[in-house]
Amino acid sequence: MDIDKDEFRSGVKQAIEDETGFRLDEPNEIPFTELFPKEFMQLYTEFTSIEAFFEAGPWEVDDEVDPETIPEEELDTHVAASTDFPEWQVMLDTAAQRLIDRRTQ
Repeated sequence: MDIDKDEFRSGVKQAIEDETGFRLDEPNEIPFTELFPKEFMQLYTEFTSIEAFFEAGPWEVDDEVDPETIPEEELDTHVAASTDFPEWQVMLDTAAQRLIDRRTQ
């Protein structure tokens, strides 16, 4: 039996996209409230929402907070002081993995 590698890859890619809702070849914009649901925030942080987490930080908060505009050292310090994570990237990675888990259950 011959298997076409390109067809196989395309089928696997399509199955992953169908299962997770993520597009593999393009950016996926996920609202912070979906990435960091209340359950996640209550389990791993001192806060009930991602909005409360950002509002409690030592930076100026507008309507929409973009973590990329916050100095990394300040964000890491806030994360280490008020969550179970040592830094922002670990918190973000954990939230992303939990989102994938929720979408594939």
